[in-house]
Parts: sequence; C-alpha cells; structure tokens
Amino acid sequence: MGKTYSTTVEGMTCGNCALTISKLLEKKGATNIAANAASGEVSFTIVEETDVNKVYDAIDGLGYRVVREDEATGLDIRHAPKDFTTAYLIISAIFTLPLLMHMFSNWHVLHTPWVQLVLATPVYAIGLRRFGVSAVRSLRHGLPNMDVLIIIGATAAYVYSLIGMFVYTAQAHDYLFFETTASIITLVMFGNWLEHRTVKSTTQAIDALVQLQPQKARLVVADSMGKETVMEVESKYVRTGDVVLVNTGDSIPVDGVIVTGDAQIDEHMITGESMPVHKDKGDEVVGGTILMDGNLRVQATAVGSASVLSNIIRMVREAQGQKPPLQKLADKISAIFVPAVLGIAVITLLVSYFALDTGFENAMMRAIAVM
Repeated sequence: MGKTYSTTVEGMTCGNCALTISKLLEKKGATNIAANAASGEVSFTIVEETDVNKVYDAIDGLGYRVVREDEATGLDIRHAPKDFTTAYLIISAIFTLPLLMHMFSNWHVLHTPWVQLVLATPVYAIGLRRFGVSAVRSLRHGLPNMDVLIIIGATAAYVYSLIGMFVYTAQAHDYLFFETTASIITLVMFGNWLEHRTVKSTTQAIDALVQLQPQKARLVVADSMGKETVMEVESKYVRTGDVVLVNTGDSIPVDGVIVTGDAQIDEHMITGESMPVHKDKGDEVVGGTILMDGNLRVQATAVGSASVLSNIIRMVREAQGQKPPLQKLADKISAIFVPAVLGIAVITLLVSYFALDTGFENAMMRAIAVM
C-alpha cells in the first residue's frame, strides 16, 4: 500500500526546478508525482515503509527547502526566498551589450582583450551563482538538468578566451569569445525572467482567493449556566458545530447554517451574483462571503480544508499543476536530453577537428553552439 504526501518546496519557481524534483522522486520510487512550479507544491505517493523525511532530505540536497508539517501554519505556507532574477538580468544585460557591440563597431576599446574580460567576468560570475550551483547539485544526484548545458557552454567559451589571451597573445583576437559566454547566460536569464513573470501571474488568482479567507472569528461560548460569551479567535480554531457571531461588514469565517438572524449577503466571489442575497434562519452560508446588512449567528458545518473556498483553492492549484500531453512527452524526452546533447557536442568537436579539419577554434565553437 502506498501513502500520499503533499508539501511545499521553497525555491521551486520554474519548470526546470519542478522537473528535477520529479526525477529525484522517481529515483526514490515515488509514483503519482505532481510538482507545480506555480504554487510550489509537490505531491507524491510512496510505500508506507519508506521514511518520507529521507525523501524530503534528498530534495533539500538539491538546493531547495521542503516545508515540513510542523512548519505549516495555514493553506498559504509558501515563503520563497527573495528572487534576484530581475537584478541579475539587468546587470548581465548592461555588461553584455558592449560585448555584442564590438561586432558592429570598430572602436578599438571594445576590441581590447582586457576590456572584454572585465565585461564578461561579472556576467560569468552571475551565471555560476545562478546556474552553477544547481548544475553541480544535479550532477551529484545523477540528475543532469538544463543548467549543466548552460554552464558547460559558457565555461568552455570563457576558458577558451582566457587561453587565447594568455597563451596565444599574438593571435588573441582569433580566440576571444567572451561575448559568447555573456550572451548564453544573459539570454537564458531573460528566459528565466519571462518564466518567473508568467508563474507569478498564474498565482495571482490563488493569492486573491486566499485573501478572501477571514483570519478572525467571533466565537459564541456558553458556560454550564447558559451564560454566553463572545470570544474573538483565529478562524482556524473554529470547529464543526461551533457557533460564530457575524455582524454587518464582516466576512463570514466558516461554511455553516444560520441559527438566528437574517441578513443581506454579498456572494459574488463565489456565485458571481452582483446583487446581495437575502438569507434567513436555516439557510446555508459560505465562508469568505460578506455580510452587507444584518446580524447572524452561524453554526459551522465545514471548516479548514473542508470549506467551499478551500476546495476552490485546491482545485485551482490542481488545474495549474496538470500537464498537457505535449508537456508529458517533453518530460520523457528531457530524461535523456542533457546526456544526449553533451554526447552530440563531443561528437561535433571531434568530427569538426579531425574529419573536417576546420581547426580547433571552429570545432570548439561548433560544440559550444550545440550546447
């Protein structure tokens, strides 16, 4: 028998991240894997004998951080570290543009090897920080990802240019490809930036729904003598059967049935109805809707993850995590994509140098172009 787990993974902000984690879970024997980069949620099924904490530790080893159960304090528990993608992209672009300009300008400064080195090095350092760590960790776990290709291609061009500067000084210009290093990293950074913006926009609907969840509730408590006291508590502490007091202007904190009172309730966020709906004793109400006019006492029938609003949030997240058939095919191809590309790049280098006799410079650039 298998047991299904669902958790939030901090730092899983792109499709490549989700794919790497999915591959790791497959190696651990997990099934029914769903890694949603938009929400940062991962779910999977493993045999009951497997220690799930060891699986979580393996994900942490890839450079992400699993939010454990004792850290989860609510439905929206994702607290991703600050993302520097935009800053990295701007810095990389500032240094890359002058490097590209030297191909269109005769200004001698742009053709100076030391100037090109100074311009390319910050971009290469950003590439190592942004992609290098991920590439090394993926290789350590036997799960080479796309970052491996990016770093190898950028590093090959950078090291080749350094050799040209310091070893073949007289013909240094024939060996300088610093602009290739910077271009590879900057273009991929631009792609990551676009992906980050896309992911962010897809989470806005979920964020809006989460904001509808009331954080406070007025709980009506009766003592043994029948005397009632109204206590303000966090909504998560309300249990099925409890009675809550809702006044004009409040968000109804739970799904339930009206036990006393009548009111006009704005349900447009649930039903789309623009006009307030009149509710009386015995009518059902939905958590998150707004009491426009009146006073109610509502007996809770569904709280927490069982509420209508929570189910809507869950279904939206599941819909975002579902993959179309084309993406499933791409995931299968990606399992052998990186090793295949590396192999083709090596073959390109060898064939170009030995069979086509193009010279090592052209052979190396063709291999880099493949990657």
